[in-house]
Amino acid sequence: SLKYFPRLMNANPDQRNKWELIGKGIGIYWEEIDEDISIKTLLRYSDQSNRLTKENYAFCQKGAFY
Repeated sequence: SLKYFPRLMNANPDQRNKWELIGKGIGIYWEEIDEDISIKTLLRYSDQSNRLTKENYAFCQKGAFY
């Protein structure tokens, strides 16, 4: 839920969609809103309706984006 991440909650959809993986896939950075959050933290506060899943996290950890 975005309620745990006020900068993301207050960002517009365009800003939320402009992100990059950081730290070899352990975090996400949104430059326009100067926010970085670890994947682990996102998973901790995510719910069933979020797109980020444990499978996606495992995919990122394998270095698929590098």
